[in-house]
Amino acid sequence: LWWAARAGGPTGRARKLVRTTAAVLLPVLITVQALTLVGPFWPRVARDTFYPVTATHTFLRDHLGHERYAGTWGALGMGADTHLKLRALTGHTFVDARLGELVRRVPGAAGLFPTQVNFVVAAQTAGSPVLDRLGTRYFVTAPQNQVLGIPRPAASDGSVAVLRPGEPVTLPVPDPGPVRAVGLTPTATLADPAAASLEVTLRGADGRVVAGNSRLGPGRVDQQFLVPVAGEQVDAAEPLTATFTLRAPAPLTVQAAAGVPAVSTVGGADDGLRVAYAGSAVVYQRLTALPRIRWASDAVVQTAPGRRLDQLATGALGSDQVLLDAPGPQAAGRPARVGVVTDGLDEIVVDVTAEGAGYLVVADALQTGWAAEVDGAPAELLPAEHAVVAVPVPAGGHRVRLHYAAPQHNAGLWISAVAAVAALGLAGHECTTRRHRSGRR
Repeated sequence: LWWAARAGGPTGRARKLVRTTAAVLLPVLITVQALTLVGPFWPRVARDTFYPVTATHTFLRDHLGHERYAGTWGALGMGADTHLKLRALTGHTFVDARLGELVRRVPGAAGLFPTQVNFVVAAQTAGSPVLDRLGTRYFVTAPQNQVLGIPRPAASDGSVAVLRPGEPVTLPVPDPGPVRAVGLTPTATLADPAAASLEVTLRGADGRVVAGNSRLGPGRVDQQFLVPVAGEQVDAAEPLTATFTLRAPAPLTVQAAAGVPAVSTVGGADDGLRVAYAGSAVVYQRLTALPRIRWASDAVVQTAPGRRLDQLATGALGSDQVLLDAPGPQAAGRPARVGVVTDGLDEIVVDVTAEGAGYLVVADALQTGWAAEVDGAPAELLPAEHAVVAVPVPAGGHRVRLHYAAPQHNAGLWISAVAAVAALGLAGHECTTRRHRSGRR
């Protein structure tokens, strides 16, 4: 419209009207087009109703810190962590190619697509050294999933017992010591399992409450119905009791021994895991996880990608080592104190006090589009652990900054700035032209 008015067509007041209309309509059209694109992605309800905050979210928010968690099928739907700013390895997003190659070395890396990462529930999955190197502190499963640990099935003699709704039944736990789940084995189904739940309260020898939880829907015949509990803090020799309370419209029959309900358990294991929370989900703390932002006092070099991935997947590296793609500055093998100042989406700032030269490792996929500084001066940002990054840092106290550097040197910003200047120039030219015409009259 603008250029049509300049080139010819209407004259006088008509041309002036066309120009004015063009000046108004062009920004409006651009704005409408932009809103049409982004509008469907903006939330239209209150954020606290978009994804209800559960006790599991609250636990992770209070304990995760700078680390990350890994979810599994059926637990913490992908994306539910985003609005709470919980850092997850799993999720629905574009996955960096190198990170995808590394995550595929986790046994049970299910549903790994270019835009999706998820895991199955298995001991070898939860204990993977790859998760250790990526700073994965917690492994989250659903209550209906397999409870990881040492299974101890109930010893039944073929008799049955009846659990009546609302009537607690207290039974000795067959095996003492740390417990990750307790349960019973139904011999019949309930008419409406979805409306039923089984509550468990675990008590120590002195009667104190050790742990408790409830689980919906006891129902599969002759299959253990286990209720996960966070009961790993008890002594290995301490006898325990479990109080079961059925919440259901009708009684439930279960396997028994001499007419007494037979209790099944899952005990703690030496697997590098500990049940830190059990409720609407089960949160295992991974005791072998390295900090996501950590100091490496030694460097190992492996130029072959396949061998590099093998080293990471088998746990061949020490906790104080970093695996580099190519040789870097010599590390002194001395420790350092690391303090995270900023841990954002486009900037990470860390204070390092090192007794000798080494590497600051950030276990994020930042190899593309990011840059590093040490004390304000540009520094090398080296590919490390196949998919993450490391910054060489000399001895002494230093501030290390990693930041996102827009591609093409902020070409989009420059183009927008030039367009804005051009628009202002056209407007100024139009005003000047009008004044000259008015003066000639």
